[in-house]
Amino acid sequence: MLDASLMRRSDALQEMLPFARAIVRDGEVTEVGAKGFQAWIEHNPHVGS
Repeated sequence: MLDASLMRRSDALQEMLPFARAIVRDGEVTEVGAKGFQAWIEHNPHVGS
């Protein structure tokens, strides 16, 4: 069974995937995408630890 910390990271990474997909698909980072990704980072500090 996965512990709660690992589950939160997994859920957060699933939320981050659309940002990565958009960058790969479009070949660029838009201002909207960058702001959205920045907000995701601020709301998910646990992912990097």
